[in-house]
Amino acid sequence: MRPSELSTIFFDQEEASSAESYRRIEIFLNALAALPKKSWRPRVNARCIRVEGPGLSRMQRLIEWLDISFQDRSIVHVAGTSGKGSTALMIAESLHAAGRS
Repeated sequence: MRPSELSTIFFDQEEASSAESYRRIEIFLNALAALPKKSWRPRVNARCIRVEGPGLSRMQRLIEWLDISFQDRSIVHVAGTSGKGSTALMIAESLHAAGRS
């Protein structure tokens, strides 16, 4: 399970003792442990653990809420925990070399 696939895992009393349920929860928790601590926030209640973090679905909802259209714009979005400056510089230099500044 990749961090981008993490969403919600539900607890069911009847299947709590099954090997499949145990394995599913084990995979989920191991993947959760690998996530960057500051940006992903697990929410826990009696029924489930829900992971909410940065991702396209949250950004898409924000863009829709702000009623922003990107149809006529060329955009390169650089995101991540490190290397954004170097990546942005390489993209800018590549675009400049291609005559698209």
